[in-house]
Amino acid sequence: MKIQLLLLFATLTTTLASDVLRELNILNERYDKAIQEAITPIDARYLEELEKLLKKASDERNTEAILAIGEKIKQTQKTTTREKERYSFVGSMWVSPFNTKYSFTNDGRGVQEKNGSMELFKWEKMREGVFKIIIESSGKLLFFKQNSDNDLLMGVSSDVLDQRLSKIE
Repeated sequence: MKIQLLLLFATLTTTLASDVLRELNILNERYDKAIQEAITPIDARYLEELEKLLKKASDERNTEAILAIGEKIKQTQKTTTREKERYSFVGSMWVSPFNTKYSFTNDGRGVQEKNGSMELFKWEKMREGVFKIIIESSGKLLFFKQNSDNDLLMGVSSDVLDQRLSKIE
């Protein structure tokens, strides 16, 4: 009887913890999306104003200003594009062939859900398209590569990425 009660308590605790972590992930995803939605029009307006300044500098034949403004435009466009590509796997749930689920947030954290238990992890970019996660409780490393918005590979090293994850929408 005591064992059954302990098992029931453990199951309820895990379920409650996983619900709270799931809610935290949803909250973080909404927060990240709201920030992106707020920044996009600001970036667009900034680029518009830079284009106006560039035209003015061109009309005045101010080579120094043209180069400086052109560099700012390139920098802003490059940063905006890179950030979107870099974090395109964030905000979705991914499932492995062994039914392990992964979700990622823009702040470099995430949750692994495996056999009813949840583990927190930290992730970081290694090189373009490739990133690693470190499971906080065990220190275990896993590696991922994103080929497109709907294609994520996983493996035990950055060179051996042999499991294809499916995106859950």
